[in-house]
Amino acid sequence: MNKVFILMKYFSLFFKLKSYTIVSLTCLLNLHATILEAQNFQENMTGKDTYTAICSSCHGIDGHATLSYAPNFVDGERLNQDLKQLVESVREGLGRMPPQEADLSDDQIMDAIKYAMSLNKKSM
Repeated sequence: MNKVFILMKYFSLFFKLKSYTIVSLTCLLNLHATILEAQNFQENMTGKDTYTAICSSCHGIDGHATLSYAPNFVDGERLNQDLKQLVESVREGLGRMPPQEADLSDDQIMDAIKYAMSLNKKSM
């Protein structure tokens, strides 16, 4: 009887460890899938998505600046510059605006700038 009990306890312990391993592997796979999904989301963000997520906190959702020192895109402030110069300003930062080179590709920056340009009411 004692040997049976020990065997059952060992068998039970083995399956518990195995189930913990399966749970751990499942968690790791889910984490990896979530990271890949986040990367794909960032790569597929539109100019409006990028602008809303990153730029709107200072420049406003609709282009009306929320901070006194931020350009007001509804009035076209600073948007009349060359597109390459604007991309460089966003990538490297300008004044109080932090650089975005670590977070955004040049194409994403360009798309966000084009969206900001669409908010310009003076050009209409």
